[in-house]
This record gives sequence, structure tokens and C-alpha cells, in this order.
Amino acid sequence: MSLKVRLRSLQRHLGSLQQESSPVAKKTAMSSAERMRKYRQRLKDQPQSYAIFRKADTARIKTHREHLTDEQKTRNNETARLRMQKYREKKRATEIEHGTCTTQTKKRPSTRQEGDKKRQYWRNKKQEQRANMSSQKNVV
Repeated sequence: MSLKVRLRSLQRHLGSLQQESSPVAKKTAMSSAERMRKYRQRLKDQPQSYAIFRKADTARIKTHREHLTDEQKTRNNETARLRMQKYREKKRATEIEHGTCTTQTKKRPSTRQEGDKKRQYWRNKKQEQRANMSSQKNVV
């Protein structure tokens, strides 16, 4: 049985269950986004059918991305970049507001003595590394 047929049968089954649970349901006009949101919520309540739905949706999105033109790809990348920029700015603002900012750490200037300590440490490490080299690598 193909994936499309399974999804259709699940939709029919879900539809019949919904009709049985509420015999007098008042119908209101819903937008397609609201219908899809409700449909996804019903699917999430049934993990097995949700897994099937996710597989089909993933395949659909993958084929959609494969058929994008270069212009569409660059436009999508640009909008994603701007969206991420806004998100990071917003996140940084809330972190600064709450005092939990980790991106802006205060660095104190290093002194000459601290620099000399680091230099000495790395000099010793390099000497150890050279001592452990084979004689062929040591020649180069």
C-alpha cells in the first residue's frame, strides 16, 4: 500500500472519529492554516500516523528544495540570514536585559608578565613535541 493511500485512509479514519465524538458540531469558517494546525495536532496525538505524515512531508519538502532555481535559493538564503540576524539581536537584547549575557564577556588587558608566562609555557610544550618526534620528521 502506498504512502499516499495510507495517509488518505488515516484522514478518513480521523474524520469519522471526529464526527462520532461531536454529533452537533457547529461549523465555522477556518483558514487553511488553522485547518492544517488542527490536522497536525490530531496527528501528533497518534504517534504512528504522525511518523508516516512526517516521512511524507519530509520527502515533499526535499523534492521542493531540489527544484528551486538559483535565484530562489539565493533569495531564501538572504531572507534566512536576515531572519537569523533579527533573532540574534533580539536574543542578545533579552540576555542583556536579564543579565545572563554570555556573548559579551569583559576581557581585561593582559600584562607583559602574563604574556611571558604563556610564551614560556608554549616554548616548553614545543620542546616536548620536538623531543617526541621521530628522527625523520626532526630533520625537516
